[in-house]
Amino acid sequence: MNLENNNLGMSDNFRRMNMKRISNIDQSKVLHVTLQPGEYLEKFVTTAKTIFYVHEGEGYVLINEDKIPFNRDRFFDCDSDSVCQFCNNGQCVLSFFIIQVEE
Repeated sequence: MNLENNNLGMSDNFRRMNMKRISNIDQSKVLHVTLQPGEYLEKFVTTAKTIFYVHEGEGYVLINEDKIPFNRDRFFDCDSDSVCQFCNNGQCVLSFFIIQVEE
């Protein structure tokens, strides 16, 4: 998953989301993503080991076709080359962090 925008290399899917890059240190990247109720990220493929932390809200994540419902304070991880998709099917804002670690 390319987590960067324009000169950072982000896809159109990520450009439309409310996303802030928090850190880009050595081989890791940390982003904060906000999805409004009914919004979702289109499926994307991770390019490195990736950790997701749900700060607030509820919804579900698809990781390689496994549907995992979640609410706040939940961690998920996936290996490189995993297909992922986040969906906010709740009534409030979904806020989560993406932590990508290059090996």
